[in-house]
Amino acid sequence: MPPKFIRIAVLLLLAASVNYSWSNFKLNYFQAPGLVLAATLIALVMYAPSLWVVSRLDQRGLPSRYKLFAFAFVAFFATITSRWTQDAIDAGIRYWQAVGPSEEFCKMSPLLMLLLFAPGAVRGMRDGIVLGAIAGLSFAANEFATSFALANFPEKGWGALYTDIPARWALGTQMHILWGATTGGAIGYGVQSRPGPARWGVPLVIIAIVMATHGLQDWMGKYIAPLSLAVLAEPLASLGLSQEAAGPGTVAYAAMLIYSTTVNTLLINILVIPILWWEIRRSRSAGADQGARAVDATRVDET
Repeated sequence: MPPKFIRIAVLLLLAASVNYSWSNFKLNYFQAPGLVLAATLIALVMYAPSLWVVSRLDQRGLPSRYKLFAFAFVAFFATITSRWTQDAIDAGIRYWQAVGPSEEFCKMSPLLMLLLFAPGAVRGMRDGIVLGAIAGLSFAANEFATSFALANFPEKGWGALYTDIPARWALGTQMHILWGATTGGAIGYGVQSRPGPARWGVPLVIIAIVMATHGLQDWMGKYIAPLSLAVLAEPLASLGLSQEAAGPGTVAYAAMLIYSTTVNTLLINILVIPILWWEIRRSRSAGADQGARAVDATRVDET
């Protein structure tokens, strides 16, 4: 358990952050609470495949209170994080340079809080991946909900969902979920590893890659998705599909958005996806090793 004064200092820092950003919090959640809640539920349905994958990864059964904490913590602090990001931009930092560190730190925070206040809650990489993915899911749902309720719904009404859903849905997942799972796995690596330079050196490198990838998405993502659609222009024209037939509100338009979002997700995360896959494979073998050690210890006790 970390020293008491460190835990008190962290709590005071969190309270100061809430006080500093409370106006932004009210703007996001109290201006149209019904719409925000409805859009959050829609987002959870959209990302249900990710929830299923997370449940499959949670083989050792993390207590529900830790999962709920990860989701609720990010849901509360996500909009506060946007205030920090805006302050960084106002100070002269470019948006794509600020957004990666600020938002990824927000998604890592529940795991760091558990390490501080509930040692043993995060037992290794698999726990970190699960909790990080849930934190990322919370951030993705919050981003979808506030964007729809406060920006798109006032302009387009419920029809905005025809664009918002396919544009933020890449075959059941979203980049925040991938990034949260990857940084969570990195933290879990540090928890389960033996002392040495690699124990926290590897996690720091992984976290830096995720933050840089996040910044790259906000810098170049707006170009990759349109380019992926441009590649389809000629084949679609040869099939007799006009721009009018694939206009907003049509099935073809939604399919093209899902396609472009998926391509963008795969290309932007060309480093993150292999890292996450490595974390999942390594966490599986680490879990087996821990289970074997537990069995051996039980056998020793019995003898």
